Amino acid sequence: MTLLFQSFILSFSTLWRYLIVMPFVVIPGFLVLMTFTVLPILMPIVIALFLAAPLLVGGLFWILFCFLFIALSSLNIMVGCRAAFQAMGRHNELDFGRLVAKSFSFSAVQMLATVFLTLVLGGIIAVTFLGSDGGAAFLANPAGNLDYLAGFVGGHPVTLLVLILGFAASLAISAVLAVPMAGAAISATPKMGPTDAFIGIGTAFLPIFILVAATAVGCAAIGAYAAIGNLLGGLAQTITLYMSNAPLIWPATADLGLGLAMLLLVFWTSCWFYAAAALGWKSYTDNRDAAIANKVQAERFEPDELRALREQRDRARNGI
Repeated sequence: MTLLFQSFILSFSTLWRYLIVMPFVVIPGFLVLMTFTVLPILMPIVIALFLAAPLLVGGLFWILFCFLFIALSSLNIMVGCRAAFQAMGRHNELDFGRLVAKSFSFSAVQMLATVFLTLVLGGIIAVTFLGSDGGAAFLANPAGNLDYLAGFVGGHPVTLLVLILGFAASLAISAVLAVPMAGAAISATPKMGPTDAFIGIGTAFLPIFILVAATAVGCAAIGAYAAIGNLLGGLAQTITLYMSNAPLIWPATADLGLGLAMLLLVFWTSCWFYAAAALGWKSYTDNRDAAIANKVQAERFEPDELRALREQRDRARNGI
């Protein structure tokens, strides 16, 4: 578990570097998502298509939105990995276009994995629920039995196990792709030729999986995500009131302070993950280079062996 300790130390110097560059990625990405969802020019077209084929258009629209969200998340991770490499003293010129292109590659894999997990695990939950006593009643009146559905999913042993497995699988996907994303991040430079986006896949899986699982469960247990949600909800309410010229209602000082503290905590745990991914990539490349050097050394001939090979070649040429 040396990687966990080393990445813990590295996370603090990664954090302030990440906070400097993060707004230049998150804010433009957020604007792209908002433009995609509320662009006035597109809304009439989307509404017309939705009325013509609601399930098809609605499904495609939701899939595209999810893909863009995952792409933004992947880009954010790769930016964080570059901050970790900078904290390690590794600097190179950034090719932002290549960084974005590689983030789309990882997003496609994550999207396919998410769809697969959703279909499999959702199917298990659906079969379990429909086979229960209230399944027939729900089909007869879905709107009137939503509370029963929520209670069943949250309280049945099978569905709880499925939800836990789904959560663990999503974390495992992040751990599997962590090191390749770090490698793609550091290789997103105009001075490097084309590279395989998934080099090093699965490297340092166990320590990184332990890290993401422990930090995710820990942040949820102490209410970090809930506090951040309350903070963002309060700020959104304030912005809405400001735009409507209504009296402003600012979040309480205690809620504001708690939300900011929890936000900083989540940023730091994210940087711990970025640092672990960068160190995992360093370990992978060090082992790869050592293996290549050993292979070259093993294939190197001694002078006597080279002399014997030359004599054998000469004899073959002379027909001896």
